[in-house]
Amino acid sequence: MRIHDIVIEYNYIVDELYNVTKYSGRHYLVEPSGKKAPVDVEIAGYYVEPTASSCWINGVEYPLQQDDQGNYYCAVSVSVSKGGSWPTHDIIAGYPRWKDAINLTPSSYDPNSLSIFNITWWDESPYEIVEVRFESNYSGTPTNYTMNLAHQYTSDSTTYNVYNYNSTLPAGTFYWKSYAKSSDEIWASSDSFSFSIAKATPALNLLIDGTAGNKYVTHPTETNTTAYENNTGDSDVTYCLYRNGTLIGCGSEVEDIATLSIGTYTYTYNSTEGQNYTSASVSRTLGVFGLEPVVLNLSAAMSTGILWWKITPIVKTEGEYYQIKCSEWGDNNTRCYTECPSCYAEIGQKVRWRKSVVLYNPTSTTYGQVLVNASIPTRTVSEADVVIVNPEGNAVEPSEVDLSAGEVKWLVPSIAGTETQTWTIYFNTTPPMLEKANTTEETVWYLYMNVTGPSDLTYEKVWTYTPTFEPLTLQKLYDYGTESYVTTDTTWGPPQPGDEDSDGYYDFYKWITPSVTGRRSLRLEGVKAEVRCNVTSKIIENKPVAPNENVRWKWTVECRNDANIGLNYEWVLRLPLESQYVKVDGTPVEVGFYTIPPAGPYITLSGYLAGNSTVNRTVTFITPPVTVEVSPPRFPDRFWVGKNASIAVEISARNWASEAVNQTRVKVNIVYGTDVKLYKDGELVNETDEVWGYYTFYIYNMSGYDTRNYVLTYKTPVADSEIGRYSRAVINNTQYLVYPVHTWSLAPFPLDPLYQRFEHEEPFTCDDVAFVWGDLTKETYTNPLTASYYTELDFECEGNETVVELLPLSVGEEEYFAIFVVEEKPMVPILNKIVFDFFEKLVSVVKSIIEAFIGLFSPLTGG
Repeated sequence: MRIHDIVIEYNYIVDELYNVTKYSGRHYLVEPSGKKAPVDVEIAGYYVEPTASSCWINGVEYPLQQDDQGNYYCAVSVSVSKGGSWPTHDIIAGYPRWKDAINLTPSSYDPNSLSIFNITWWDESPYEIVEVRFESNYSGTPTNYTMNLAHQYTSDSTTYNVYNYNSTLPAGTFYWKSYAKSSDEIWASSDSFSFSIAKATPALNLLIDGTAGNKYVTHPTETNTTAYENNTGDSDVTYCLYRNGTLIGCGSEVEDIATLSIGTYTYTYNSTEGQNYTSASVSRTLGVFGLEPVVLNLSAAMSTGILWWKITPIVKTEGEYYQIKCSEWGDNNTRCYTECPSCYAEIGQKVRWRKSVVLYNPTSTTYGQVLVNASIPTRTVSEADVVIVNPEGNAVEPSEVDLSAGEVKWLVPSIAGTETQTWTIYFNTTPPMLEKANTTEETVWYLYMNVTGPSDLTYEKVWTYTPTFEPLTLQKLYDYGTESYVTTDTTWGPPQPGDEDSDGYYDFYKWITPSVTGRRSLRLEGVKAEVRCNVTSKIIENKPVAPNENVRWKWTVECRNDANIGLNYEWVLRLPLESQYVKVDGTPVEVGFYTIPPAGPYITLSGYLAGNSTVNRTVTFITPPVTVEVSPPRFPDRFWVGKNASIAVEISARNWASEAVNQTRVKVNIVYGTDVKLYKDGELVNETDEVWGYYTFYIYNMSGYDTRNYVLTYKTPVADSEIGRYSRAVINNTQYLVYPVHTWSLAPFPLDPLYQRFEHEEPFTCDDVAFVWGDLTKETYTNPLTASYYTELDFECEGNETVVELLPLSVGEEEYFAIFVVEEKPMVPILNKIVFDFFEKLVSVVKSIIEAFIGLFSPLTGG
């Protein structure tokens, strides 16, 4: 019984036992009517219009199957006992789908940097994506936010929707996922992705009389010590100023104005740890002494066997950090020779800086062995990267370099009364880096990037370079900070594409990022260097077609080149079966034939197309009155080694003549298939146990302008495999059992994605599998540690089985890989050796499919 387009299989007339609510062609709600079952009832399944390979009933996944008439149904087995009520079933046979989930987040907390999240959603026609949400727990609890539609693109007749969410995030480890709602109110969820943002080091400022350094004065002198911070996102951080351990005050700005007695005072401005910041501290020394120098037994001036500190009235002034840009570097990137303002820093290379320290002796006394300290960035690479240069230009060894405190000390041999000396500190800080994630949408290629550096320094003029992973043209650079394209901006270089291998296509891009403080987010866009063609019109030139007359066709093909350079192109155009006398722009061309599904004739359109231009190509040919078109096969979502794949091919036949055609023979090359069934308008019209090569059937009595639609379904083997004897290997002091696996394709079509199952015998389980190495060779897969290259394959556990996602296999291709199992027990596990029929006859057929053939279809016109 069919109720609201949903069919319930039953063994008793039970239509009064339930009510059906139809939300869409793939979403139903079946509820009990309140009446009791008069007998025991067996429910075998619910018929649906699926947009996925499975269906879900009350949130549980069930297989999708076909009945003898080719109708799809959710196969669920439920019993209703006599006197019982019909169960409530919420049935969904398809969800929105997603891909290309990308997130770019700063490595550490940065209130001026956005975290960027992108994901692509789509659904099968006629359903559309109407709402997308972003979920994350960065606010402290899982919260949903609206994702915005960035843009759409169409590929293979499917519309893909790219959504994004941008926000400034706190430090911590969080997750994110996305939800999408279809036009028929079905919600779907992406996977959950984790990301971490480290805590930043807060910027603390401590000045004595306006100087960011130590200060020495004579008594009595009033001094003003000021501590302040301007950090953002620090509501849970406490800042306090201390003098010799005694609290002066707490706050974002604290001041201590005092005339202190003779002595040495240490001011410390520190901060507590918060959600976004680590604890930090900065200290300064204030020396107060009389008119004559005071010698304190502390430690530094050299005397025989005794170390002394000498507190002097030397006035020290520290300059600002100055980034050095050089045209030439010294050995090990430690010395910069010729400085030039037009030069730049470089991604991946240390950044050179200098800082001047001016010493002034206001007295008439000459002081020797004066210990001087100055601040340097905590992002200084190493102690070896710090060089002190004296006023004569000679390098002096530092007495101490404390990178964690950001301080360097050195001894000044002598400074005369009223003398001024200028010392220079050179140091290298950590290099600017480039974080990247890319995606391709139709003909447009996007590369999302972050140029990163220290959050407490500003890198200026960073020369940036990146390969582009497709042959591209029309490249543009977008800056999220200014929300504008900077392609022609001279302060950015201007940005320039490049052609490294001189093939006429851009394969790298370079520019100068004007400045980077912490992180700068960019996006590079490019147009793929390819010509796109499609058929824009199909005209019958002799319409109406007379009885027993062939159809004269004229097709128009539009080819577009959106790139800004000229391109050579080749494009394959499939033609109706039995097409003859094919011409392109009036010139006869050779017709090729595909011998694997979907079989049929084709021609190749080729030529040269100037940049940013369009050309129309005219294709003419004749066909019999009845034309037959075979669609590309519908493949399963996954191919499994050792299992047959269920294939479906749509066949459309149309009579273009005004009168009937009595009989047309159709031949479809499926190479090999079992359980072959032919459906017409959903009704089974023919079935065969096994077919080698061509499947043949006849279409009878097609009236004028009649159209017949068929679906051919069959099962065909996918791939075979064998497992060799295990060996042992030791990696990082762990011993593994290594199982070599050889898998080869049996299918006349590419296998992507391809999976393989492996069972384990006790005492081993799937949890003992450590990793799987793929992309090995016949010579290395039995001893993978000798391989110079491998690809780590993804795998997951399903019960006691290991499911490995293999690399895609093309027709006739082989694959070699190895499974590593941790050997923690003395017993040796045996992976069940997979044994399948080798289908020798099938293999020979697959090898022979490259032979051309003519006459797939032989329409018989007239009587």
